[in-house]
Amino acid sequence: MRYFDKDNILLDGLIFILLFSGILAVFLSVSFLLSTKYTDFSCVRSLGQTECTLVRTFQFSKSAEITIHNPVAVDLSECENLFGQTSSSPCKTPSSADIRSKDVSSKINIYSGQDRQAVRAVAREINEFLLSSNASSFHKRF
Repeated sequence: MRYFDKDNILLDGLIFILLFSGILAVFLSVSFLLSTKYTDFSCVRSLGQTECTLVRTFQFSKSAEITIHNPVAVDLSECENLFGQTSSSPCKTPSSADIRSKDVSSKINIYSGQDRQAVRAVAREINEFLLSSNASSFHKRF
């Protein structure tokens, strides 16, 4: 019996469907295992210093803690068109919330996604703690 022969169109279709389903199942399994399940963001104030910790938990593992000393604020990075205006159409790159620190020139990504309102809400909540709150600690899971 020869595969992909005009005499065996039904068998060829079945083989194609099985191969395609297997490849799709492997791809979905890998993407499911590597997706972020949740992120914990915690901050503590003591003696005029603020220190924040970021931990991302994946399906079966936990990433190393990222400690941010003396955070200043969270900035939003939204997709923009060629003229620098925020577009209302779906973006290829998601909006993201990045935190700045007094001691480090680069920013650290805290949260990103296609839903700009959710990203803005996370940034606003963290900025309220950093910029205007007198609370001694803060914790957010997203």
